[in-house]
Amino acid sequence: MHSTTFLFLTLAVASPQSTPAPAPGETAIPSSEVFARENVGILDSVFALKLTEDFEAGALIRAYWAYADGDIGNDLNGFDFYDVDIWAEMALEDFDFRINFDASNGTAVLEDGFAKWGYSESLALQFGNFKPRANFSTAIDPDHMILNDRTILGTAFDVWDLGVQVSGAAIENLDYFVSVSNGSNGPADDTLLVVRGEYGVYGEEVPLQEGNRDLDENTEEILFGATYYSDTGNDDVGFGSDMLVHWGKFGGHAEFMRFGNGLSRNAALPFINVNLNTDTSPFAVTAWCDLDPNLTAAARYQHTDNNQTLDVISGGLTYYPEHLPMSVTADVHFYSDDNEDGFALQVGMTVGHWRSQR
Repeated sequence: MHSTTFLFLTLAVASPQSTPAPAPGETAIPSSEVFARENVGILDSVFALKLTEDFEAGALIRAYWAYADGDIGNDLNGFDFYDVDIWAEMALEDFDFRINFDASNGTAVLEDGFAKWGYSESLALQFGNFKPRANFSTAIDPDHMILNDRTILGTAFDVWDLGVQVSGAAIENLDYFVSVSNGSNGPADDTLLVVRGEYGVYGEEVPLQEGNRDLDENTEEILFGATYYSDTGNDDVGFGSDMLVHWGKFGGHAEFMRFGNGLSRNAALPFINVNLNTDTSPFAVTAWCDLDPNLTAAARYQHTDNNQTLDVISGGLTYYPEHLPMSVTADVHFYSDDNEDGFALQVGMTVGHWRSQR
């Protein structure tokens, strides 16, 4: 089938039907309101096109304008991308396949590229290219973040690797994730091992996200996570813990990690590059509050005890246009080390989704 014909058919299916004329004595409903009522799900099809019952594809674009004074980190005053992602997912019997590419740097780079076999609720096997699950901030999809950037720890572990992972429900309310992948030296002798457990302390399970968008106003959930990891060629190990809370119109998360001797990570934020050195214990605390159903305020404090101690205080507002798969976030960051202070401002827009929302 020609591409133009396929596009025409797609638009025809997704287009709202014409509104019948009102009967005598009835009030006409504006066409814009009819479109909003009837197409809450159809609007998402622009970014998540379900071609068949078992195959879906979509896109996510995150772009921003930033200003940073450069006293500590990068000197910025312009536009750039966070993400330019295209993805596809397919279910085939007991297997789920996912692939996505990010072209935010001008070249398409493979991120997810894996197959997942679901043997049971307590055991799933995943192999290919994926992101080891180190903490909540790393695991949350980019279209469900409450500020423009992940935390420093979330950014440090926001890395895809080739390997294998087993996961599932160990007991009620307790999920586990165990992955073995290439690690920092690629396909050499040693590997990266990540072992993580997540326990639902209170409430019912909700989608993994920052903020409360699309959650019931009475949602109450507390999750606790713990991680053990060791990277390539290092004799020492690291560990971390974190907590994620949704409580009505409030919420937040806190995270801590201990880098043992020989372990280190790099976190490249738009306005500053942070090297997490060995034998350090960085942490972060994030909180948010819904000002109304379409507007959320958030604040964050982060601390790293590197050779020069770094503190970052951030705050922002996120607006969610009704019935649209998009958000606009404006945030400010004040950061300081032992010698200098810095300031950064970001305004970012997110359009689309990073994975299937159905």
